[in-house]
Amino acid sequence: MSHMTLPADHPAPHALAQIIQQGGITTFPEVVTLSDVVTRCGIPLAWLLHQIANDALPGSCLGGARMWRCQRQTFFEWVKEHANEHPYQLAGAQRSDPPHPATPRARNDYRGRPTLSH
Repeated sequence: MSHMTLPADHPAPHALAQIIQQGGITTFPEVVTLSDVVTRCGIPLAWLLHQIANDALPGSCLGGARMWRCQRQTFFEWVKEHANEHPYQLAGAQRSDPPHPATPRARNDYRGRPTLSH
């Protein structure tokens, strides 16, 4: 499993400071969205979209990167890990959020051919 040190321009330290300044993670919704992270944590949207495209953020995408969602506590743990400059796993190493219930699942149709269902 690959690990690397925190880049100097990583937005997590600023995001952690913003979360603390706003009264902690419990003031955030139970499931955070891109909008929550951009507006309340000050993380640039372009940076977030790049991380999502590279599977480097915890959470799930529903129909595209702009529909990203993450459990509040999972996101906070990710921010704390990165803000404190601990070695962190590279993209795709492990995800902690379960798939969203509306995520299509592979199944076989009545003829036994693989298909997706909602």
